[in-house]
Amino acid sequence: MLKTPEHIRELESLQRTSLSRDKIAKFVEIIRNDRGFNIYRAVSEAKVRLSSVPTTNFVLGLGELHILTGGSSFIPAVRSVFETRFGADRLADGENFQSVAFGLALIGLEDDVGPWLAQSPSS
Repeated sequence: MLKTPEHIRELESLQRTSLSRDKIAKFVEIIRNDRGFNIYRAVSEAKVRLSSVPTTNFVLGLGELHILTGGSSFIPAVRSVFETRFGADRLADGENFQSVAFGLALIGLEDDVGPWLAQSPSS
């Protein structure tokens, strides 16, 4: 959506008056070279790693622009709380990124989905 001529002109105008011209130039380069999907994919891969380990490195190369950072996740810590409370042998793991879709599919099998629908305060 940002790759329209109007948006590019606006970003170039901002770049000319910005105190951070180089940063806006890099952003424009990402847009012009259709690198948004690369960013999305790299972030998704980091999120997948963070679902099973407490920390990960995020490294992304986009032409001349290279991004290197780290991150952490509370998912292993949350799992630890459940293990402490319920016991590791009572926990099941798998398909973590499909669990919401799986739950919705199970709800869809119900004869009456009314209890699962969000109710507005006025109803």
